[in-house]
Amino acid sequence: AVTVIDYVHERQGIYAVSAKALAKIEASDALSTQLKPIVDQRFEGADAFKKAVRGVVPAAEFGPLWGPLREASRTEDSPELGPVGVYFGGITVIAGLLATLTGSLLAERLRKRLPSSDFVVSAVGAFCGLPFLIAFLFVPFPYAWIMLFLAVFGLFLNTGPVNTILANVTPPAVRATAFALNIFLLHALGDVISPPVIGLVTGWFDWTTAFLLIVGMVAVAGALWSLGCLYLKRDTDRVPTLLA
Repeated sequence: AVTVIDYVHERQGIYAVSAKALAKIEASDALSTQLKPIVDQRFEGADAFKKAVRGVVPAAEFGPLWGPLREASRTEDSPELGPVGVYFGGITVIAGLLATLTGSLLAERLRKRLPSSDFVVSAVGAFCGLPFLIAFLFVPFPYAWIMLFLAVFGLFLNTGPVNTILANVTPPAVRATAFALNIFLLHALGDVISPPVIGLVTGWFDWTTAFLLIVGMVAVAGALWSLGCLYLKRDTDRVPTLLA
């Protein structure tokens, strides 16, 4: 969540290297001379601004300079961080809740015809959310919020079905442990490591590249959900034998 909020905040930001910004970072005469070609130009989005700065500053000096210069150069007419968090929070709550209920209902309705309906719904949700996640990166605001809502809806369709899968393929004796391990892995491989990984990719490249990495992981998830369809019935049927 923090990563998306930061992305939107920086993407909507307006940046300009002004005399005031140079004073804030206590720029040397040499650095002021390097930045002179882009002084007083307005750049929409941190990615465009980063590209411009990289074009005039030596690579060895860019790393320690970028963070302070970005913050100092953000103009007063740039959107504040607070409203971005409110919008994203509202989208996550509403789309996530609707998707969770919808995913569970769809999987239940389809189960008689498709024994692997839980995996099917999860895979379809991932693949349907994928194009909207990509569109979110390129569609201008406020329409990008709609793309994000649809992407979140697709990605949250698996919430109910996944819990059903986990309950069905684990014996009662270890079910609580399985759910605990699942929650641990969700956080360990999700919100714990994602900020530093996204930050690393953003530092090397830009925000768009970092989020395209996320898009790739969503595609991998969809492929794994699809693969799971082949084994769900078999694994579910094996549970009674494990109890024997």
